[in-house]
Amino acid sequence: MPFNSNLIVTASQPMSKEDLKKKLIEQCQQRDLPYCYYVETFGPKLTPRLLYKIWSKDGHEELVRGAVFGELDMRALRSSVVAAGGDAYVDNRPTSVPHSIVAPSILFDELEVKRANQNKEKLPEYPAPAVK
Repeated sequence: MPFNSNLIVTASQPMSKEDLKKKLIEQCQQRDLPYCYYVETFGPKLTPRLLYKIWSKDGHEELVRGAVFGELDMRALRSSVVAAGGDAYVDNRPTSVPHSIVAPSILFDELEVKRANQNKEKLPEYPAPAVK
């Protein structure tokens, strides 16, 4: 009989996406940080697919490419979570023990963002189309 494991995380006081962004910018301003990071969507292995740098002075956003998160351990989950949203992100993992994780957007007090060490794959070269 196959074994499945599920983890469902909910917020006791969920915030809207807009309120989470406002709180993120407020935290940056309180710490005199020039910018903070905001993840819109995730890719494989929970790497940020759409990661934005939000400037605390005026709130404008810039797309960031080639970034990954540092190690996220249980200590960070216990002490660094500031707020959570009312939405739900679902991550299904078909590993040797299949499991699913359902969690809302989470605002961390501190989380390391670093440059990805992956070599970029070279795009394939195609011949120019024939001119008629």
